[in-house]
Amino acid sequence: MQIAIFAIYLRGADAVGRQLSMWVRVLLHAGYTVRLFVEELATSAPADVAGCTTVTSGAQILHSEAWQWVEQADLVICDYPAYFGLAECLRLLTKARVVFSYHGVTPPHFWPNREGQLFLEKSRRRAALVHFADLAMTRSEFTRQELHHLTGYPLARIAVVPCIVPQASAQASTRRGLHASPLILSVGRLAANKQPELLVEALAILRIKLPDARLILVGDVRGPSHAPVLAVVRKRAMELGITDAVECTGLVDDGLLDHLYQQADILVSASAHEGFCVPVVEAMAQGLPVVAMAAGAIPETVGDAGLLVPAGDVPAMAMAMETALCSDEQRRRLITRGYGRAKRYEVEVVGPELLELLRELPPATRRGGVPRLSQMINLAALDAAAETAAPVLPPALRLLFISKWAVKLRQWLTSDMQRRIDMLIQRQVAYNRLLAQALAAVDELSAELSEANAADQSREHDMRTQRYHDT
Repeated sequence: MQIAIFAIYLRGADAVGRQLSMWVRVLLHAGYTVRLFVEELATSAPADVAGCTTVTSGAQILHSEAWQWVEQADLVICDYPAYFGLAECLRLLTKARVVFSYHGVTPPHFWPNREGQLFLEKSRRRAALVHFADLAMTRSEFTRQELHHLTGYPLARIAVVPCIVPQASAQASTRRGLHASPLILSVGRLAANKQPELLVEALAILRIKLPDARLILVGDVRGPSHAPVLAVVRKRAMELGITDAVECTGLVDDGLLDHLYQQADILVSASAHEGFCVPVVEAMAQGLPVVAMAAGAIPETVGDAGLLVPAGDVPAMAMAMETALCSDEQRRRLITRGYGRAKRYEVEVVGPELLELLRELPPATRRGGVPRLSQMINLAALDAAAETAAPVLPPALRLLFISKWAVKLRQWLTSDMQRRIDMLIQRQVAYNRLLAQALAAVDELSAELSEANAADQSREHDMRTQRYHDT
């Protein structure tokens, strides 16, 4: 089987990039021919996956040999953590089966600046590209429901395939006892939806009974969206008088992250929106008890292997942290259950689930096809394609003029005008069905029809003049 994968980027230092690499390895190991098409390839990307990766964009790929390869593929997977231009190419596929892999998009109100909010709004709106897929896959039931509510895509066609999280080499028997100064670890970029300031507040409460407890926040702090969150964390720590007990490390390499997992006493998460939450599984695989707020997909990822508290409840978080740190019985229970829970996400378990799902994909559902300029236009196919495209538009702007209205209008045009409108409609359907481009096409159509009408009038005038001279 020949498989093409569209993705926004390939990086080695974040959860999305690592999952993408794991999927590619599973597919390659199964004997499939795989090519990955990304808009960004980071130097941190694993060499084995980078070797089958092509850097391109939605505009570039259509004019390269890569597009011929994609069109010949048996399966196309679109990996969607946020909007990217390559995803628009799903509109043009007419033969391959298509799978839309949805990670979950952070709600815009969590972003600290308007530019980021607009991008997230666009990303959530354009998730409706899933309507060009034969099947959707999500990492959790939480994101399955989110995709359904965002797009109206049928739940029956959305499957859950969890993240692959490799087991650590550490075993329970090698896990050392509790530190005299308890070390609390949180892993994840410093984004507003992660709510790290709540962990600082919980630490302040915890230090009333465990005055030497410390908090280490591991994750990216470099982006413009991260700086305001880092400032809030530092300000809150200063206000609570625990600046020396809170450390932000920024990004760390795998070796140091492994070391921190081994040195920490518990892992904590206060995140309000998670599509899966890989760090809690990494912690459980390392024999590290997990305490988290029950939000997003975290409850289903952790199961009964962690201590969960109501979302936003800082005192309850502090109490659960104390329990996980001070109760030997509770720690043993959490560690034992954590090891068992982490095995659910091993590649040996999730990999076969992914392969079985792909093998059982139904034949490609033709979404009306996409008319090409080199073909005679098929009005029925055009109508179906326009109907399928409708969910991509914002609800208030779903004007299907390229569908029924165009067909009705066409019936009253001359054959010359029909050819003109056919070409314009094909261009519209093939390259972009969004309203802005649609309106531009209407303007262009109006101009060309006016020109055609003027040309017809000119020819008719010439013919009348010629007949006059002939008589």
